[in-house]
Amino acid sequence: MSTTANYGWTKPVVGGDSSTWGTELNTTLDSIDSQVKTNDTNAKNASNINAGTLGSAYGGAGTISGLLKANGSGVVSAAVSATDYAPATTGSAILKANAGGFAAAVAKTDYVPATTGSAIQKADGSGGLTAAVSKTDYVPATSGSAVQKADGSGGLAAATDGTDFVSPTGTMTLTNKRVTKRVVAAGATTGTITPNSDTTDLFKAEGLTGSIVVATPSGTPTDGQPLMMRFKDNGTARALDFSAYTAIGVTAPTTTVLSKWLYVMAVYNGTDSAWHLIGTAEQ
Repeated sequence: MSTTANYGWTKPVVGGDSSTWGTELNTTLDSIDSQVKTNDTNAKNASNINAGTLGSAYGGAGTISGLLKANGSGVVSAAVSATDYAPATTGSAILKANAGGFAAAVAKTDYVPATTGSAIQKADGSGGLTAAVSKTDYVPATSGSAVQKADGSGGLAAATDGTDFVSPTGTMTLTNKRVTKRVVAAGATTGTITPNSDTTDLFKAEGLTGSIVVATPSGTPTDGQPLMMRFKDNGTARALDFSAYTAIGVTAPTTTVLSKWLYVMAVYNGTDSAWHLIGTAEQ
């Protein structure tokens, strides 16, 4: 007894197996029938693939039209609108998840609509939104005053210039306020030194190691702007040159006094476009 090379079907022995050939032949025919059927089915599927159609049991769409979904086992079926996907014409351009599917989102509950009547919304405490109240929940751009203050009741009210805040150009009197002087040290202890009127109230040149020339202050001074200057040498008297300033009522110092403090006061004259030296004091 032998078998076929490819499928292993039993072949009766010629001139023998007289008592078993019938059973062997029937078993072989059944196997052939099953294999032919399988081959036929596969051939049809292959034909359908070539023709653009594949049954859903084989991962294809079959005769289904529209969107598909897989079941995780290689079989596909039609996807359900608003459950498996968000349809383009669901009635609302905005959707929300609803336990595995989709549902229409509710304006002012799930999202802020563009035409809600107010461009500003606030939470309503119940998971939704409601219109925010101008000057209560937010500061409106056209409130009448660019500065707002709390009104003591959780809202906002217009702040008063000179009472609630100091405006850049408002006329007002300040009390109990200290203005800290802007103190700037000279960048050198000898040679030419130049105060900056835009950043300096007190200009100090201390530990001078040589003669100095005090140049006209840089910057854009205002009429009447004062400038205090403080000098001290390093234990040797140093020459001072204030020729860039106009001395009025005082004599401009020409030297330091050994290890002594020297103060010089100048003020800007906007009419004369010049710095006037109006005071000196020496230790």
